Parts: sequence; C-alpha cells; structure tokens
Amino acid sequence: MAKDYVSSVLKSLLLILQLVFLSQHQSASASIVKFLPGFEGPLPFELETGFRPWMINNQLAGYYT
Repeated sequence: MAKDYVSSVLKSLLLILQLVFLSQHQSASASIVKFLPGFEGPLPFELETGFRPWMINNQLAGYYT
C-alpha cells in the first residue's frame, strides 16, 4: 500500500515537472516579428510566432503559430 502511494506521488511530481518545463519552453520559443522580406519598413501590426509544444504518448509534439 505504501509502495502504491509513493508511486502515485512520484508520478504526480513528474507530471508537474513536465508542465513547468513545457510552460517555460513555450514562452522562451515565441518571438515578435517586426519586419518581413518584401515589406518596406516595420509592420503596422504586431505578429507573434513560435512553437507550441505539448506531449502525445510521452513524446514531444507541437506546431508553429
């Protein structure tokens, strides 16, 4: 019984660590685009791009925004 409790606590901690890692990675991977090739001068609006990671079957997946 104690072994099951320790196992569930460790799994919970691992999940929390993954969520913290992914949230930090997501914020660090975004960038604001101010200039585009073929467009003269700065963009008249704010365009943010980046990679949005998430886990599928314990593998990192994601898409570019």
